[in-house]
Amino acid sequence: VIEKEAKKSQMYVLLLRLLKVVLVVGVGIAVFGPSYVSVFTSVVLRKQEGVATMNACLTYFCYYLLFMGANGIAEACLQVAAESFATTNVGLAVSSAGFALAAYHAVPRYGGAGIILANICSVVVRLLWNGCLLDGIFFARATGGATRVLRGLLFFTQVIPAAWWWGLMVLIKVLLQQSEARLLSVAGEWSVRRPKPLLLHVAIGGGFAAAFLVATFFTCSAEERKMVVDSVMRRIGRKRAD
Repeated sequence: VIEKEAKKSQMYVLLLRLLKVVLVVGVGIAVFGPSYVSVFTSVVLRKQEGVATMNACLTYFCYYLLFMGANGIAEACLQVAAESFATTNVGLAVSSAGFALAAYHAVPRYGGAGIILANICSVVVRLLWNGCLLDGIFFARATGGATRVLRGLLFFTQVIPAAWWWGLMVLIKVLLQQSEARLLSVAGEWSVRRPKPLLLHVAIGGGFAAAFLVATFFTCSAEERKMVVDSVMRRIGRKRAD
C-alpha cells in the first residue's frame, strides 16, 4: 500500500510538471502564432482565393493546440492511473455532444474555422471532465457532488504560472498585434523583393521571443527545466542514432 501511494505521489508530481510545460508552450504559440499567420499566408499564397479563411483557421488552431496538448497529458495519465474507463467514456460522449452543438452554431457563421472552434469547445469540456477524474484519483475518492466537481474544475489551477508572467504575455500579445496591424497597413509597400516592413515585424517577434524564453525560464522550477532539457537531448540522441 505504501509503495502504491508513493508511486501515485510521483505520478502526480510528474503530471503537474508536464502540464505546466505544455501550458507555457501552448500559451507561447497562442501569443506569437496568430500575429504571424497573415504574414505567412501573404508570403506563401499571395492573393489567392481562400486566404482569409485559412488565416482564420490557422489563428484558431494556434489556440486549439494549447487545450489539445493539456488534454493529451491528462488522458495519458488517466490511461495509467484509472481503475475503470467507464466514466472516461462518459466524458468522451459528453465532449462529442459539446462538439456537435458548437459545430451546429459555429460552422454556418465561421465556415471551416467553425470546425476548429467546435473542437476547442469539445476539448475544453473533455479537459474539465478529466480534471474531475484526476482529482478523484489523487485526492477526493470519497468526495462527491458539487464539491468534487468544483475541485475537478480547479485541478489545473495548480500549474498556472505567476501573475507577472501572465502580465508579460498579455503585453507581448498586445504589442505583436500592434506590429501586425502596422505591417498590414503598409501591405502595398512590402513584398518578397521589398521585405523591410516584414523583417521589422519578424525582428520584433524575435525580441519578444527572447523575453518569453527568459520569463519562462524563471517561472519554471529547476526540475521542470531539467525535464525539458532531458527530453530534448533524448530526442536529439534518437535522431543521431537513426
